[in-house]
Amino acid sequence: MPPVGQSFAAPTADNTRMSTVFIANYDRDGQFTGWGSGFFVDEGIVITNKHVIEGGRSYRIFATKADGAVDLECYRDISKADMKINLEDDVAYVRVFLSCPHGVVRFAAHDPAPGEKVQVLGFPNRGTVEASLHLSTTTGSVTGAMESTWLKTDAYIHFGNSGGPVVHDDLVVGVAVAKAVDREGNFVTGLFVPVSVIIKGLEYANDSTFGYTPQIQQSSAAYSSSSAKPYDPFNPQRSGKASNAQCVRSLGAGGESTGAGGCRCRASYHKDLTGKKCLPGAEVGKNPRTFRTPVKDPAASKRQRLRVKEAGKSVKIYVKKRGI
Repeated sequence: MPPVGQSFAAPTADNTRMSTVFIANYDRDGQFTGWGSGFFVDEGIVITNKHVIEGGRSYRIFATKADGAVDLECYRDISKADMKINLEDDVAYVRVFLSCPHGVVRFAAHDPAPGEKVQVLGFPNRGTVEASLHLSTTTGSVTGAMESTWLKTDAYIHFGNSGGPVVHDDLVVGVAVAKAVDREGNFVTGLFVPVSVIIKGLEYANDSTFGYTPQIQQSSAAYSSSSAKPYDPFNPQRSGKASNAQCVRSLGAGGESTGAGGCRCRASYHKDLTGKKCLPGAEVGKNPRTFRTPVKDPAASKRQRLRVKEAGKSVKIYVKKRGI
């Protein structure tokens, strides 16, 4: 439960609420094993934590309704082939398209400073799966930074929040990753990866098979930038939304719609030198693998633990496997 003085509440911004997703994990036998949170940053691109998805073999991504409830009728099943991870930090990038209405968050221009107010959105574990199927928000401030790139907040973070957005003035400033507790298990601080790390990882992950559109180029009602324009890296002169059939006619058999008005190459295809056609095979100069499993520490327990000093006390940072 949240500490005294903090409570779960409904988010104030409909777009941010409907941008957040519920990520269910399944093992190799198709059995449900846990969940985490995530959020859309482009039509078809979701951000979450590496530790949320690394324990699963397949995944089901659910949309969130306007009232914050998980939309059990709107989901997409994906595999590890639809994911890329940031090898430098606990961030993962998921390629998934949902047919129902959903939001797309906008990034802040810089990392938050100590003292700035933040909100943490997600689906924390409330004891049962059924009780956890409603979006929650906790509020607090940025309280500092660790020696790593992670930032600290007194906004309460619990298992299941992992991968959810951390926002300031309805702009994403980070992704929730862990919490630190004292020897008695009491909450000490929440931890999140700042927006600068997320964006750097997106730039690394992006290629013709992933297809992230920089936010300045996204033509989405979620954005207020006057410079936002419809963007198609294959055919900048074309206007209007493209279907899969139109993209196949334009790019060849390897073309597909991005879902946001543009075209891209399917997985296992790459752009030709002119950028006008999709050719079979991995992109030249790119590693064709879309997912790399981090080397596991044989000494690690089910919960990854990192001892740190916090206000003169010895605390443990808990990153729960499979998101719960």
